[in-house]
Amino acid sequence: MKASVLGAGRSGQSVAKLLMDKGYKVVLSDIVVKRLQLPGVEFDLGHTERILDTDFIVLSPGIPTNLPILQRAHERGIPIYGELEVSSWFLPTDTKIIAITGTNGKTTTAYLTYEVIKAAGYPVVIAGNMGIPLSERVNDVKAGGYLVLEVSSFQLETIDKFRPYIGVWLNFVPEHLDRYRDVLDYWKAKARLFMNQTSTDFAILNKDVESYATLNTDAQKLYLHDVDHIYHKDGTIYYGGKPILSNIHAPVYMMENLLAVTGIVSIIKLDYSLIKHVFSEWKGLPHRMELVAEINGVRFINNSMCTNPTAFVKTLESIDSPIILIAGGKNKNLDITPIVEAIKRYTKHTLLIGETAPLIKSYVDDAEIMEDLPTAVKRAVELAEPGDVVLLSPGFASFDMFRDFAHRGEVFRDAVQKIKSAMQDAR
Repeated sequence: MKASVLGAGRSGQSVAKLLMDKGYKVVLSDIVVKRLQLPGVEFDLGHTERILDTDFIVLSPGIPTNLPILQRAHERGIPIYGELEVSSWFLPTDTKIIAITGTNGKTTTAYLTYEVIKAAGYPVVIAGNMGIPLSERVNDVKAGGYLVLEVSSFQLETIDKFRPYIGVWLNFVPEHLDRYRDVLDYWKAKARLFMNQTSTDFAILNKDVESYATLNTDAQKLYLHDVDHIYHKDGTIYYGGKPILSNIHAPVYMMENLLAVTGIVSIIKLDYSLIKHVFSEWKGLPHRMELVAEINGVRFINNSMCTNPTAFVKTLESIDSPIILIAGGKNKNLDITPIVEAIKRYTKHTLLIGETAPLIKSYVDDAEIMEDLPTAVKRAVELAEPGDVVLLSPGFASFDMFRDFAHRGEVFRDAVQKIKSAMQDAR
C-alpha cells in the first residue's frame, strides 16, 4: 500500500512514521525543504504529481483542502483523509474516545478531563490539536483505555469513519473566516464530530451551538448551561437538577470547562469529587492566563492563546485590576467591534502590535502602536504602577509575526524575564 502525506511538520512526519511502521510505502510532501529523520520515506518538494501515485492522501491539519493538486486527486478518485482519521485506524477497537471541540477552551477541558480520568486510576492518553499528534500516541493507547482528544475544525474537515464515544462541543462563535466561506460553513466543519455517532454514544453540547443549524446525530445529548442537564449557579455545579459540586471558585471562562468535565464524568461514572480535587491542584496551561512574573507589584500575564473577539472580551471582563493591554495580530475577517468596545471599557493603556494595529488605532485614539512585542513589554513597564496587570491578550491570530501562539507567548515571557533580571542586577 502507498500513502502520500502532505505537510512535513510535526504532524506530517509523525503520521508518515506511523504509516511506514505499519508497512506502507510513504511519500512525504511539503512546499519547503525539511530536515527529516525518517529513513525510507521519500520526500517530495512542492506537492508535485508524484503524490498522486498513491492509494490515499493524508493531509496535515494546516493544509487547505482546496489545493489544485488535491482537486486533481479528487478527479482521479484518490481518497483524502486527515492525520486524525488515519491515526484512528490503528487504535485498539475498544478504545473509549473522548473528543473535545469548541472555539474556546478545548485545550483546557481536554487536560482537565485527562487529569480526572488519570486520578481515577484508568489508563488514559491525551493527544490532538494542542500540539501532540494522535499519530505520536497511538501505540501508547491501551486496549479498553481512554483517549482524550482536542480536535479542531481543520481536523474534522477530513475525517471519514472517526467516531468518538463522547463528543464535546463547548461553544461556538465566528472564527477562521479567512478559511471558511461563512459562519455556517465553519459550523458544519465542527458538526462533523458527531456524524458517525450512534445511539450508544454521547454528545455534550452548549445549547447555544444548535441555534446556528440543526445538528443531526443519533447520540444521546447532554446540554451545558441548561437547568435540566448541566449548569452552575453561585459556585455550585448542578447535574440533572441536583447539586453535584459546591464552593467552586473559578473564573467565569473556566466554569464552562468544568461543566463539560462534569458531563464526561457522569457518563463514564467516575466520582464527582475527582473534579474538585484536580481543579484545586490545577496550575493552568502555558499561554492561557499564565502568570509569568510579578515585578514591583505589577503582574505580567501571558494569554497568547486568546485569538478571537469572544475570548478577548471574556478575558478582560475576568480581571479586576487596572489593565495595561498588549493586543493585535493577524485578522481572520472577524468583526473587531467587540474588541474595540472592550478596550475602551476595561483598559488603562493599550499597546498594539501586528497587522491589525493601525485598524484598532483608528478606533482607539489613545492606543499606541509598537514596533514589536519586546518593545511593547518595555513600554508597558514604563506605564505600569503597583497593582496593575500587564496583559498579553492579543485577540487575533499570531501568524503575522510569529510561528504560532506559543511562539508569541514565549517571546512575551522572555521579554518579561529579561526586564526582571535587569532590575535585579541593578539593585
